[in-house]
Amino acid sequence: MNIYLIHGDNSIASYERLKLYLDKARANKWEIVEIDDANADIKNILRSNTLFGSKRLVTIRKYTLIDAKTIQYLKDIDAQTEILIYHDNTIPDTFIKKLNNVKKNEVFKLSKYLWKFIDNFYEFSNQKPVLD
Repeated sequence: MNIYLIHGDNSIASYERLKLYLDKARANKWEIVEIDDANADIKNILRSNTLFGSKRLVTIRKYTLIDAKTIQYLKDIDAQTEILIYHDNTIPDTFIKKLNNVKKNEVFKLSKYLWKFIDNFYEFSNQKPVLD
């Protein structure tokens, strides 16, 4: 079992990367399970076997859906399941450090130039007008 993380404040780029993972899994005929409901029992979903014994990709749409018991379960299992945790913002380092088997941690950040551009608008809007 491997865990892949896709997150960051550039939600468009991170979502495109998520779609790429899902398309690759479909092309390889993996079973895909997507979890985006807070009421879903992630441990039971991970325990269940695939119908034909094929590989499986479990996608969790928010890291906040994973509680402490599930994290402990993730440390103990060894299955034919790949886990993809997608979050449309940055996942805190404290959460990432709790996970074992993180094979890839992909962070998609907005360009620093975008923030400078936005800051320039803020400074411009706060200037007093010059009257002749």
